[in-house]
Amino acid sequence: MKSSLVTVAIPVFNGETTLRACLDSVIRQDYADVEILISDNASTDSTSEICRKFAESNSEVRYIRQSNNIGPADNFLFLLNEAKGKYFIWAACDDVRTPGFLSENVSFLEANPEYVASTSPNCFEGEEDDLGKRVNFSLEGSLEERFISFLENCWQSHGIFYSVIRTEVIRGYTGLSDSFTAADWIVDIYFLLNGKIHRTETELTVFGRKGISNREGALSVFRKRKIERIFPLWEFSRRAVKMAEVLSYSGRFSVIREIWMINLRLLIRQSYSLLYRILRSCIRGRIRN
Repeated sequence: MKSSLVTVAIPVFNGETTLRACLDSVIRQDYADVEILISDNASTDSTSEICRKFAESNSEVRYIRQSNNIGPADNFLFLLNEAKGKYFIWAACDDVRTPGFLSENVSFLEANPEYVASTSPNCFEGEEDDLGKRVNFSLEGSLEERFISFLENCWQSHGIFYSVIRTEVIRGYTGLSDSFTAADWIVDIYFLLNGKIHRTETELTVFGRKGISNREGALSVFRKRKIERIFPLWEFSRRAVKMAEVLSYSGRFSVIREIWMINLRLLIRQSYSLLYRILRSCIRGRIRN
């Protein structure tokens, strides 16, 4: 059987410290039919030089440099619009994948048309040898089960967003250029509404630790409304509840309950964090005096 083209899309901005490892892991995949697209969001470090060298030595690499920074959301969308593959995957510039990642996941999708995406276990950098830290939940079963399972695991859902996806499915989502807290979770929900999401038992994705979601104050970057002081994930919550309208009444109730609990736990955590910063500031002030 002729293999199907896979588009690996790498959005990058000032990724000089991690980009080589990311590109090496993509180049070394044992799946042959791949196009690698890199969109450099007007980087100011040596990212451009690294990308050009990889493109010169690897015919499957196509490098595009944006003339000005178009923002992360539009950079992701730009790559999707450029893709030619039957399957599509975003690869963050600080993530690496084991050599069989693409072949394992594409093989599964080719044999199982009811699945819209497939990924492998994942962990963060430095946890590669700790099997207890590996995230391996899948989203299968009924639509309601998939929805609730995602909300129960949303804080560990990086691997779902960075799955191998059927390109025709992700192109049906019209909100990729929208920027708000947990926008990637809404994309994940869109996936699960369209079908099941598989998790292989083999291969591994290792996520870098310097992504925006791991930075201090990451949630405040996208906050634009006063209501988000009470409901930190207001825009995500509003959209998720709307997407849950396809469920039964009991299913919608379960979704609303889970979303409320996610917001409540996050609000409590942020309150403790704020209290800690205030106390630390007071203690430092007394020490100086």
